[in-house]
Amino acid sequence: RGGNNIEPKMIEEALYAHPAVELAAAVGKPDAYAGELPIAYVTLKQGVTVSVEELKTYAAGMISERAAIPKDIIIMEQMPLTDVGKIVKTVLRRDAVKRVHEEALQFLRDQAMVAVAVTGNDASEILSTITITGVRPEQCPAIRERVEKALGAFTVNYRLVFPEVADR
Repeated sequence: RGGNNIEPKMIEEALYAHPAVELAAAVGKPDAYAGELPIAYVTLKQGVTVSVEELKTYAAGMISERAAIPKDIIIMEQMPLTDVGKIVKTVLRRDAVKRVHEEALQFLRDQAMVAVAVTGNDASEILSTITITGVRPEQCPAIRERVEKALGAFTVNYRLVFPEVADR
């Protein structure tokens, strides 16, 4: 983060220490300023509830390095796991990118349908495909410019698709 190399293990160990947490994984989410910010995904033990704010406060108290405190914690029903029970962090990284891009493109929701799909297995090959429908051909250049402005500061590659326009 902004030149800091953050060990996910530090974040994960802090969250595993919380009595409500069953599984925890930390990944970087794209950030226009810092490049990436740490976030965490957790699943909770059966029958236990806890708020995201409580988990964030707990993690902040357990992690001595300020830059490593997760900026967000997402509580999942089910963690993506391999056949041998290892957490699949690439799925979480793709989810983090998707969330960031969807948030950055909220401004388009009143004028078009926007779908974000993220692919790739390694941080260097992650690609966000943004599909925009419900627009006229003459709107595409202005929308493309606004999307480039909204996503240009992120380090994740993206591809913009206007399928209705391409079909004409």
